[in-house]
Amino acid sequence: MAPLARPAFLAVLLLAPGLARAQMQATQDDIANLKKKYSMLGMQAPLVPAATPVSVAAVVDPALLAASKAVVASAGIAPEKVGWTDQNIADLGPAIKAASAAVKKLHADVDSPVGDTFYGNGTMVNLEQSIGAATRLWPYNDYKRGCVSHQNVTIAAVAPILAKTSLVVSDIGVMRGVGPHHAVIVFPRGTDWKKTGVIFDGWIHQESAPNRMTYLFKDWYGLTSWKVALE
Repeated sequence: MAPLARPAFLAVLLLAPGLARAQMQATQDDIANLKKKYSMLGMQAPLVPAATPVSVAAVVDPALLAASKAVVASAGIAPEKVGWTDQNIADLGPAIKAASAAVKKLHADVDSPVGDTFYGNGTMVNLEQSIGAATRLWPYNDYKRGCVSHQNVTIAAVAPILAKTSLVVSDIGVMRGVGPHHAVIVFPRGTDWKKTGVIFDGWIHQESAPNRMTYLFKDWYGLTSWKVALE
């Protein structure tokens, strides 16, 4: 079936009995685990790495800072507005580049005709996969373009770069009404990640350009009331 014909066909198939159950079954264990985890949020605060001494120069290298600021600007965010220092920003630039490259490779390795179109997004890709799994009308790749895959490749690329820097990187999960969502968060050591966090989430738009997968936490999470925690 031609990719451009899929959206209309998806809508028809969604009316068929059992497709909603097929999609929910794919994440049933994940939802159960996150519900158990988030039920503890009222009894304990999320674990945030404490401030630790970081070996950094008193004055950030001007060339490094300028290069990193250019990368941060290309991502369309302004972390200095939520308290990031020059050292934090200098450390962030390489992480943005690494995250973008990792997501780009994931998309090259895992084909998704829907995800690669102008109307492609994470929800459409998950729907494509759910219907493929239930009907075998097109290839099913086990949700390898899903949010968990994006989270895994992103943190694997970013964590080594941010080791021994002024920043902390962590997986982050949100318990939405329709099921859990996963991404990666970066924030300055010793700060409140809900106030200073920067999110890498290439699943939403199924794009790897920095300005399409990088968000301040407050913009990514918005005014929702969903439970959210570091993983």
